[in-house]
Amino acid sequence: MVSTLVANVAGAYFRLRALDLEIDITQRSLVSRQESLRLTSSSLITGRRRMVDVRQAEQLVYVASATIPDLQRQIEQEENYLRFLLGQNPGPIARGHSLTEQARPPVVPAGLPSQLLERRPDIHQAEQH
Repeated sequence: MVSTLVANVAGAYFRLRALDLEIDITQRSLVSRQESLRLTSSSLITGRRRMVDVRQAEQLVYVASATIPDLQRQIEQEENYLRFLLGQNPGPIARGHSLTEQARPPVVPAGLPSQLLERRPDIHQAEQH
């Protein structure tokens, strides 16, 4: 039961960090698309662009800006779910490292003898239970 709870908390936290990364990328993309729209619009005035180019740039800005509220809603839901799992009231969750900065388990080299695994205390303890 405890291992299920820990797995659910860990999974929810990593989903939350993935949503944080996604909203960050979307916000940076929105800024870039707004700048592109500005440049495209100014090129239309000088006659170097067509109106269809401006409309396409506007559509890209619209899509990026429409995505942000949905991502914010998903983040809030994931935070509330995490707090529920932790037995707390709904609210924001403090963040640690970003998703790309999370510690990774060490890589086990290929060809390592299985006898080495038998000497690990955590595996030995798990076998006893």
